[in-house]
Amino acid sequence: MKIRIKECVGNSRIYGEDGSMAGTIEGWPKNGPAREICGTDGNVLYRVRKEKGGCLIENRTKPQMKQEVTISFQYEESRECGKGGGKGGSNGGSKGYGAAVLFRAPLAVKAVIPLTAGDVMVRQNRKREIVLEDQNGQIGRITQIASLTGHEVEWEKTLDVYEAAVVFTVAEYMYHDDDIDVV
Repeated sequence: MKIRIKECVGNSRIYGEDGSMAGTIEGWPKNGPAREICGTDGNVLYRVRKEKGGCLIENRTKPQMKQEVTISFQYEESRECGKGGGKGGSNGGSKGYGAAVLFRAPLAVKAVIPLTAGDVMVRQNRKREIVLEDQNGQIGRITQIASLTGHEVEWEKTLDVYEAAVVFTVAEYMYHDDDIDVV
C-alpha cells in the first residue's frame, strides 16, 4: 500500500493508492499546535495536537465515543561533545559531525502509535529517515518528509488511509520536534 501526501497552501492533500483524493490534513505543523485529518466531505476524523514531548491523537470517527491517545516521543541519548577522537582526533571534535556542537536539541527517535491494525512504531534516525515497524520488524517507511513536492507513506499491509495520515502527522511532528526558531 502506498499513499501520497501533497503539500498545498494551508493544508496537505491525501491521495489513496489509486491516485484519487481521499481527504486533507488541515493546518501546517509550524503554524499551530494541531492538524486535523478530514475526509473528502470536510468532516474532521482525527485531530493530532503537538504537546511537549509528544502528541495527542483525538479520534473523531465515532461521535458517541471521544477517544484520546497520548503519544510520547523517546529521545536519543545525548552525546558528550568535546571529548576528542572525532575527525582529526582534535579536542572538541564530534565523531561524524566535524566541529564540536555546542548545543543540539535532542532528537525524537521513537514513538508508538496504537492503530486498529495494531501498534506501529515510528523510528527516526540522524539522517532523518523515517521507518515504520510493528512487533515483527519493518513494515514501511515515509519518504521525503521535508519536501514541499510530496511525501509517500509506504506500507506492507493494507491500512486505513486516514490512520496512515495520522502516522504521517505524528512522524512530521517528530521530524520538527528539534527545530530551533531563531528570532
